[in-house]
Amino acid sequence: MSKIFFIISGMGELPSQTKYQKIAAMAGKAGYKVEGIDIKWRTDMIMSDFVRQTEKQIKKILAKENRRVKAGQVKLTVLGFSFGAYISAILSRKIKFEKIYFCSLSPYFKEDFILWPEKDLKKVEKVFGLRMFTDLKKNIFPKNIHTEAFFLVGEKEWAVILKSTPKHYKEWGGKKKLIFIKGVGHNIGHRKCLQALAKII
Repeated sequence: MSKIFFIISGMGELPSQTKYQKIAAMAGKAGYKVEGIDIKWRTDMIMSDFVRQTEKQIKKILAKENRRVKAGQVKLTVLGFSFGAYISAILSRKIKFEKIYFCSLSPYFKEDFILWPEKDLKKVEKVFGLRMFTDLKKNIFPKNIHTEAFFLVGEKEWAVILKSTPKHYKEWGGKKKLIFIKGVGHNIGHRKCLQALAKII
């Protein structure tokens, strides 16, 4: 049985960065073949573009193991941080993962926007631009997905993430675990976050 562990980094980041390489080492020790997804985080692109890039790379990797994939001999796991977690959620409808690690899941699904204070929402639109902002609002967090999932969130995350993550955790249909990490903000490279991941990978 082959096991593949995909890593999808946060916006503007790369899986080659030290923090993701530490996670890759954990997955490697657990017997996974690790594949980092290299997303081109261009400012003229929107979330749909980032999702398409990711899906294309994953399918290209799986094409190399076509026979074993069809025979169910390949188990797929994905870990995403922030926007990477957001992309993982969207792809869970299209790709059959065995496990998903949602780390600091970005609160930009359609139903999340009601959680944002109006003044902060305007800042989000200004930072991302209208095209990206509009594209994000089209996506609904997937429900009734029966993949095993881990939701990791730092206790010092943005207030909106602290509201949205438990809500999405409740909506998830598969076996699941919600993990709050003390003293950690929006930082997958924090020592405590890496320790938490080491226990569950």
